[in-house]
Amino acid sequence: MAWHYDHKQLKIVRLRLGVSDGTFTEVLNEADLPDAAELVMSMTTGREQRSATPSAQGNPLMGPQRGGPPGGPRGGGGRGGG
Repeated sequence: MAWHYDHKQLKIVRLRLGVSDGTFTEVLNEADLPDAAELVMSMTTGREQRSATPSAQGNPLMGPQRGGPPGGPRGGGGRGGG
């Protein structure tokens, strides 16, 4: 659900959404919105529970990434000298 913030009020708007990377989302029907419209996609009230561990899992669309923690064993990939 999304809202248009206009004159200090939130009004529900219908959006056709396209591709998203978890931070930015393409709006397919942007011609239906006023120029320079301010949209609200989510809000926090300050009453949400905080997680003990940060949710810094990265982009949920990226899937698991290769490699380990910094300072860990390094993988090969190059050819030996010859």
